[in-house]
Amino acid sequence: MSMNIVQSKRNLKRRVEGFFASEKDERQAASNFIEALSMHAHVYIFGGMIRDIGLFGHNGFSSDIDLVFHGSRHKLYQALESLNIPHFTENKFGGFRLTHSRMDYDIWSLEDTWAFREDVISLHNIDSLLHTTLMTWDAVIYDINAKKIITQPNYFQDLINRRLDLVLEKNPNEKGSVVKIIRTIYGKNAATLGGKLCAFLKNHLSCYSSTELIQYERANFDKNLITAARIDKLLILLEQWQKGEDIIINVQQKPKTIHYKCITEKGNVFP
Repeated sequence: MSMNIVQSKRNLKRRVEGFFASEKDERQAASNFIEALSMHAHVYIFGGMIRDIGLFGHNGFSSDIDLVFHGSRHKLYQALESLNIPHFTENKFGGFRLTHSRMDYDIWSLEDTWAFREDVISLHNIDSLLHTTLMTWDAVIYDINAKKIITQPNYFQDLINRRLDLVLEKNPNEKGSVVKIIRTIYGKNAATLGGKLCAFLKNHLSCYSSTELIQYERANFDKNLITAARIDKLLILLEQWQKGEDIIINVQQKPKTIHYKCITEKGNVFP
């Protein structure tokens, strides 16, 4: 998919609002549903949807919509019931999963965000949510009620430069995080990997075989992007990486066989 990277908050806001202003039935239904939900509490679109629209434009988004509800889980449950949403289910993190007019949603209470609930990140205001993502490109919010984009100051410069970095290392699913990072690198056309992301991959990528990562992706995603060759390519780059530096991704480089080590959380090294 060709990239069409947004240049500013103003333009990203215009793209997001243009997506929901479309005449397509499912987008109109999404707009109506989100607006109705925002009558019960402040609602924010978070992460992947805004990221993909920012990278590729309206047609670059084809996944689910993540919504954060600024109210209690009980109030969110009551709001969904009052909107006559059928068959919504609670997930293991306390949020709700549902399908409405052919679009999928993950919705959770702000206070139930994993990093807040586990006291990994302190919740001060909605900007605190930007510190809970795995990667920098996901750290973006559209405030439904205030109709504004919320990001870190360097967000758009990183998008324009296609520079991807780590935000929060600690998470409840290490293997899933490794898979998500690889999928973002190759599926979203990252050109540069920041030093924090390189350190995370250096420590964790080699702890899983290519087969494990490929099988995990196939079990959890419809579109598969991970191959043994792509994993080997990253391992080669990480062997050459110097701490604190960025890595430039060379998509033409052919992988070769290498030997690597796995560093556990306690610092033990295994060949």
